[in-house]
Amino acid sequence: MHDLFSQVLNKRDLSKAGDLFMLHDCDIVNDLPAVLQIIQQISSEADYDKHDNDQSVIEICITRVTSAIREAGVIEAHAQSLVSLLSSCLEHDLKPNSMNKDPPHAKLASDILSCVFLNYTKMTVMKAAIPVAVKFLNKGNRELCRNLTSYLSLAAITNADLLSTQVRPIIDSIKDGNIYMLRVLPQMYTQNKQPINDNVTMLISLLPKCEQAEKISLLQLLQLVAKDSPQLLEGNIPTLCKYLASSQTATLVLQIFVEMATSNPGPFTERVQILKETAETQLHTMPLVVQVVGLVGRLSQEHAKSSLSYLVSQLSTTPENCQAVLLREIKNITDIRRNMLGDYIAEIAQYAQSSNSTTKRLVQQLQNDYADRNSKLSQENRMSGSVTVINVEGKQGYSDVHRSRSALKTSSDSSKLNVTITNAVDRWSHISLPRLSSSSSRMHSTEKVHSKLSALRVGQADSHSQLSERSSQSTLTNGSSARTLTAAGSSIYQPGERPHDPIKQFCSKHLEKN
Repeated sequence: MHDLFSQVLNKRDLSKAGDLFMLHDCDIVNDLPAVLQIIQQISSEADYDKHDNDQSVIEICITRVTSAIREAGVIEAHAQSLVSLLSSCLEHDLKPNSMNKDPPHAKLASDILSCVFLNYTKMTVMKAAIPVAVKFLNKGNRELCRNLTSYLSLAAITNADLLSTQVRPIIDSIKDGNIYMLRVLPQMYTQNKQPINDNVTMLISLLPKCEQAEKISLLQLLQLVAKDSPQLLEGNIPTLCKYLASSQTATLVLQIFVEMATSNPGPFTERVQILKETAETQLHTMPLVVQVVGLVGRLSQEHAKSSLSYLVSQLSTTPENCQAVLLREIKNITDIRRNMLGDYIAEIAQYAQSSNSTTKRLVQQLQNDYADRNSKLSQENRMSGSVTVINVEGKQGYSDVHRSRSALKTSSDSSKLNVTITNAVDRWSHISLPRLSSSSSRMHSTEKVHSKLSALRVGQADSHSQLSERSSQSTLTNGSSARTLTAAGSSIYQPGERPHDPIKQFCSKHLEKN
């Protein structure tokens, strides 16, 4: 050990202590382990806190040691000695006195922590220091805790896995009122979630007590919880809604809500109105509000109608660069409930010529969706008509199937035609012919009757011809044979056959008798 260090420490000569800063770092760097050991022995004495001279000597010596370590870059070689000295401070009272003055061991611990955590990127140093450092959180020294929180926040950037093993002591410290430690929880969450999830309600209850920095850290933590276990936050939605009024916290709260609604939008059905009001008063929150409203709109027909009406109404008031967000949510809803797109497509189409390529593309997609739906509906309507199956002599025709509307019209027209012919035949068939007295008058009468009968047959033949043309639409083909059905459906004739002529038969018999 250097003579000057030996004299100052062994004799506790405060007058020579200032000369230590005149020594070169290379002259004392090899003496540091021995120097630290003597410092620990002196500071551990029972009456150390009562001797101001000893405290001053130790303060000067530890400042010179940490300076040499920093300048020489030898922290890794002396980390264990420094941590051992730090650990010894835990055995003493660190709470400020009645005059709010820190005890000597708290000052010593603060100097060592500062030196150690300046090297937070060095894994070996942090591995030795973190387990001991977190124990200072519950020692009741507010200022020490505040400084340590900053150090641990830095350490968590590159050593989150090391710090995650200390989550429970950190949460215990937070419960005791050390809300500054909320700052380190976001970095540790992905490494050790369960202790935080178990205490999430307690953590949310601290929001009113937090300063702005801690409040933001806590909301960032809750966003991570919302991604991992959103159901844990559902009971705290009313509490979180209170922080929508502040522009400093509204965005963070809405980001939490988006994560939660992605998993289950149900709890937000009663919060849509306050979300809309937030978007009106804080325009920068509109994209996040729109996402939550869009997710709620997928729940049911009723919610879809309400959400679509709101989203479409905002297109005209939203800046062009934000319209794509609205259109994206409109499409997400109408992809599920396409029957509702027609009510809004005309208004949406007004933005088809937007200069924003994303907006233009989404409008085109919505127009295509609407056209595709109409096309499918038209096709379904064409295919949805009922089918008429005609039986011929107990056999079902399979070759041609006609729509019921066409078949019924043909049948109706043909039936009317047959009724007309039948009535005419009935009137002629009941004519009573007078008995003729002479052959000439009989011949004249016969010619007259035959003339009228010929006219009737011509009319009947023309009627049958028209009937045959109309009923040709009801012809069924089965293999190579064909049968023609009359419109009335009562008689079937083979090709070449003629129907029975009741008028001719009646007149022939009547004339023979005379």
